[in-house]
Amino acid sequence: MKYVKHLPDLNWQLVTPKQEDDDYLQYHGIFKLIEHEDPHESWDPNLFQYVEHLTLQPSLRMVHRHWRVAPIDAYEPDRPTVIDPSENTSG
Repeated sequence: MKYVKHLPDLNWQLVTPKQEDDDYLQYHGIFKLIEHEDPHESWDPNLFQYVEHLTLQPSLRMVHRHWRVAPIDAYEPDRPTVIDPSENTSG
């Protein structure tokens, strides 16, 4: 199970909680991350861009992650995303 925590910039960061019981997660503002589908290998990245959609379900303390495709030149507004600190490549 993956877990995320809300950041001040409206993004979500992957976290590893010390405990997985509901009271601990709620106290620390941690939500379960439910990933519905990965980008399919047939989606050509030269023609399409992968667009991440996050949906918050606060009553169940879940964040749902969906992937969609859009034409490569289509306008896509900035949206919150899930940040994995282990993939930090800066510096």
